[in-house]
Amino acid sequence: MNAMALQIPSFLHGPYKDVSRACTRKVRALARGATFAEIVESWVDVDEAPGLLILEGPSRVDGHTPHFHCFALSHAAVRLWSSGRSPELDALRARWLDLSLPSPWGFLGLLGQDGLILALTDARSLDFLERAGAYWPELHGVGARYSYGLLGAEPLERIPTSIVFALARQGVPPARSMGPDGPAPLLADSPGRRVHDFLVRGRVEQAASELRRIEAEVFLSREIQKPTDDHARTNAAIVLCALGAHFLAAGHGEVAATIIREIAQRTDPHGLLFNWLSEYAATHADTASKEDVVRAYLERGGSPNWERMVQFGPQDAAKRVVEEQERRADWNGLMMTLIHHTHDFDAALRLWDERVAVEPRIRWAADMIPPAHRRAGLARLNRRATENDFTDA
Repeated sequence: MNAMALQIPSFLHGPYKDVSRACTRKVRALARGATFAEIVESWVDVDEAPGLLILEGPSRVDGHTPHFHCFALSHAAVRLWSSGRSPELDALRARWLDLSLPSPWGFLGLLGQDGLILALTDARSLDFLERAGAYWPELHGVGARYSYGLLGAEPLERIPTSIVFALARQGVPPARSMGPDGPAPLLADSPGRRVHDFLVRGRVEQAASELRRIEAEVFLSREIQKPTDDHARTNAAIVLCALGAHFLAAGHGEVAATIIREIAQRTDPHGLLFNWLSEYAATHADTASKEDVVRAYLERGGSPNWERMVQFGPQDAAKRVVEEQERRADWNGLMMTLIHHTHDFDAALRLWDERVAVEPRIRWAADMIPPAHRRAGLARLNRRATENDFTDA
């Protein structure tokens, strides 16, 4: 066996059905406290075994042919975690990144969608990208044997992995694609790297200037003001939120919050910035955050934002939300609020009768009445949905 070649645990190599069963058993062992090293019984040298290195799946690649199903352990963890939450599985998810990063094969398991779901957060993205750079010579040395669930094989830099996702969140422009040298050159010249390094050296104002630069180049730019430029603003908002994580880690979250709040009050694509401010408010509640949590629910919706609004917002927050959704004619959002949060089913029925003919999307909210409310005799709204002959627009 070539000591310099990439080695992958034998339970990840073979037909997918066999690999999937083995990974389910391995995840259960991990949930009981095992480490990655403890679940590996033998190794396969990638240079000496057939098959692709599949990073996302289950894939369209022939399931009966032996391949390296690098995604399979993460996929089994997500499947078990989604099918039945438990303290052991929640704890396993919390340590998945730390389990995965120390080995090249574990790192490969983070490169698909399941790795994103399990482990990758803005707070740890630099750790992930630095490890990607360290492993790159070994991983890239495999050659054009990587697959993202398709039949073709490519070198790693041409696969749309979570490395590309993490680089984008650190401010690497989409036009700068990864080459054979891997992520290290792109990371070294990224806003995320600069913000982190400035903060480590105590140069908070220079770190803040990186956020202001994004504000000037995107949110204040006269060239990026048309509705067709929403994609650019959305990408910039995602980057601002990711860079805000560096300020939080360095103990300067209020600096990022002040800048993000100023930008959000002018424009907030898809509620991303107020959503970040709402999450910040959960640990840094102050006067400004009372309004942030209200705006976060209005712009982004969702149960987590509602819960934070109730906990940290003004006493009349729920009433204000209902009034504002009525003013905006956000009937679908209002139906969700009435059904899922204020539980005002009489108001929801009135809204249904007034608006369902011209706003059929509110049927979606009615169809999602929680089972507990159905048992309480509040399924009449759901039944009302089935009595209409229209279909969703």
